Amino acid sequence: MLSARTIASNLEKFSNTKMPSAKTIVSTAASVAASAMVIRSIARELVPHELKLFVLMNIRGLFESFSSEITLIIDQFDGLASNQIYRAADIYLGNKISPSTKMFRVSMPEKETKMSISMAKNQEIVDHFDGVKLKWKQVTRQVESTQYVLYTG
Repeated sequence: MLSARTIASNLEKFSNTKMPSAKTIVSTAASVAASAMVIRSIARELVPHELKLFVLMNIRGLFESFSSEITLIIDQFDGLASNQIYRAADIYLGNKISPSTKMFRVSMPEKETKMSISMAKNQEIVDHFDGVKLKWKQVTRQVESTQYVLYTG
C-alpha cells in the first residue's frame, strides 16, 4: 500500500517536470502532419495499386478475424437445382416478419390456396435462437447468363 509520503513525493516530482510550451506542441503537430502528407503523396505515386490493395485487404482481414460475427450465404440455386435450405429459410423468415418490417414479398403460385409471405430484397430481420442473435438479410444479385453461338459449316 502506498503511504501518503510516497504519493506526495511522486506528485512533487511530476509538478517539477517541465511541460513543453504551446508553441513547441503546435510546431511538432505541424511537422508530423507535413510528414504524413509527404509520405502519403509518395505512396500514391510510387506504390503500385495492387500492393496497396493487398495491404488494405490484409489489414481488413486482421480486424475481421477479431470479430465474433460470421456470415452464411444461402444461394437460391445449387447449380441448376433448387437449394432446399434456401426454401426452408424463406419459409422460416416469412413467419418472423415483424410489424416494423416495411416491405414484404407476397406470392401465390398456381394451384395453391394460400399466400406465401417472405422477405423482400435488401430487408433485414433480427432473430434470436438459443441466445444467439441472428441477422437475416435478403440480398439479390443478377447472375450473368452465358450465351453460346452455334456455327454450322
